[in-house]
Amino acid sequence: MMKRTLNPISDRENGDRRSPLPVFSVRRALCLFLICALLSPFFEIPARAAEPGSDESSPLTFSDVPADAWYREDVAAAVSAGFVNGRTPTVFAPLEPVLRSEAVKLAVCLRERLETGAVVTKNGSPLWYSSYAEAARNCGILAEEIPDGGWTEPASRGEIFSFFARALPEPPEEINEIPEDSIPDVPGTHPHAAGIYLLYRAGAAQGTDGETHAASPDAPVTRAECAATLMRLYDPAGRIRFSMNAADDGEDPGILGREWSERTLAQAAAYESRFGEGTADEILMTPEEIAAYNASMTAACPTLEDLAAWPDTVDGSLVSAKIGAYVFPAGYDYDAHGNYVGDETRQAILDNRALNAIPASVSVGRAIVTARCDLRSFPSSVVFAPKGNPGFDRAQETELSVGTPVCVLHKSADGNYLFVQAYHYAGWIPAKSAASCGKETFERYARRDPETGVTITSPSVTVGGVRLDMGVWLPFSEVRGGDYEVILPIRGEDGTCLSAVYALNPSDAVRGVLPYTVKNFYEQAFRYLGVLYGWGGKDGGVDCSGFVCSVMRTFGFMLPRNTSEQRVWAGKTTDLSGLGAEARISALSASRFPTAIYKKGHVMFFLGVEEGRIKIIHAHSIGNPVSLESIDPSGDLLTMTEFRP
Repeated sequence: MMKRTLNPISDRENGDRRSPLPVFSVRRALCLFLICALLSPFFEIPARAAEPGSDESSPLTFSDVPADAWYREDVAAAVSAGFVNGRTPTVFAPLEPVLRSEAVKLAVCLRERLETGAVVTKNGSPLWYSSYAEAARNCGILAEEIPDGGWTEPASRGEIFSFFARALPEPPEEINEIPEDSIPDVPGTHPHAAGIYLLYRAGAAQGTDGETHAASPDAPVTRAECAATLMRLYDPAGRIRFSMNAADDGEDPGILGREWSERTLAQAAAYESRFGEGTADEILMTPEEIAAYNASMTAACPTLEDLAAWPDTVDGSLVSAKIGAYVFPAGYDYDAHGNYVGDETRQAILDNRALNAIPASVSVGRAIVTARCDLRSFPSSVVFAPKGNPGFDRAQETELSVGTPVCVLHKSADGNYLFVQAYHYAGWIPAKSAASCGKETFERYARRDPETGVTITSPSVTVGGVRLDMGVWLPFSEVRGGDYEVILPIRGEDGTCLSAVYALNPSDAVRGVLPYTVKNFYEQAFRYLGVLYGWGGKDGGVDCSGFVCSVMRTFGFMLPRNTSEQRVWAGKTTDLSGLGAEARISALSASRFPTAIYKKGHVMFFLGVEEGRIKIIHAHSIGNPVSLESIDPSGDLLTMTEFRP
């Protein structure tokens, strides 16, 4: 089972925007004690339990409980009071998915404690949960039987709400007016609608989205979420009052709070002078249409991969071929310090690939990138550059941003590098930059479902010491205090994928993806102005095709990485090479879609035409920032690609 932690609140790059930590109280200590006891066997209950509110203290030694975690005070209080121990001296694992067996136990124990003040059912044998299953059947918590294999699978939010609703000895007081069918993702026909609406009306739950109050009924539930719900059911003083009236629901803060730069407004006005008032705000493609576009592009482009569809094993010869495709480039013989890279160093790098260790059948590992990293041609950080230009490193293929899912195909001889397949590239990354995960987590990041995620819209933002680049997709938790709370993947001490929740200001991110409009496109492109060029994303920079990929990912497009592939596969392509200047200007000006112009080895975003010259924005070259320029329409242009079907 993947280990996950939740809820450190973010340090933003430009000043702190911290959500307030919850205030500890005796009531919370009591409820936490109940919850921790009910969550056995995940939590160990010591023989001696101190009184709730005890002043006894114990320093936290858990590596997965960050200092700024929202739950740290709860954990500290529980440990200090003697309520719980960690799973190990260094791992508390505060947030793993709740299994159906655990959810049923929670519901039974909640009912017994509310009815009698004590839990009377004990663990059964040989299956520890068999006694709770029987108790749940007897009191009506189980409306239908769970198949044998289903007891050890994660429970959904809808299931747990139904268990808890049926566990209540008496109907709770309805403190919120929640009309039928008002919860956006829970129609009256949903199998768990009754339980969800009961808990909403009682104020025990308000959904995963503080704006729409969507319930996410089919999503898994964490122990922290269970704790919050149980606390409100056990102690009515903690219940939440809110309204589901449409008039009271605000717009998504990321859209509502979007501020347009003067450049964007001027560029949008120029666009509307060609196509009509309001056209810069028109939706060009829906998320569903973009998803279909991605699927078609992936099927056609040989370098794009649908990682969610990858098998559990692949032929070893395929892995060997992918690794062997990289050869030392002729003429790029000097390292970052200007020293010639000799034969001994080259052979050591080749030997580190451990090609002889590749089996006939390779088990595919799955991992999530947890720190922005370089993807290299070889398992080495040695630069291969022309003399006098170390920034032009031909062993640098691309950068991989946080949240990128990768299939792990091989490990270097020294164990420091992994050979991975990302959706658009294969190569070597530092092993410490990724965390292994299960299929469910992997597919969540590979699918990038707009309905369940948040996309970074700033060129970069630092959260919890981790850099997030434009276009990064992260699972969404909730809206809190006007910020998005997102689930950040982090690498645990054992190399597995943990999770932490951080707050993102809406100026840095958007719920789902940005609406695909020309105005949003201009704003995203202009946000990169001043960012330094980096070949293949080297040194934290951005190169020309990486710039295009990042901007278009904010709308959900998953483009090929290299210019040679983009100009063929990334959209509707028009050959400009045989056209004169006027015909080129006419073709570019007629497009209503964001458009890229390709030269040999270079790509630029088209902005418009001014005084007979083509206005562009691009990541130009080493040592230069992303900039605005105008180019001669009769120059050496190859193609234009409109990002549309």
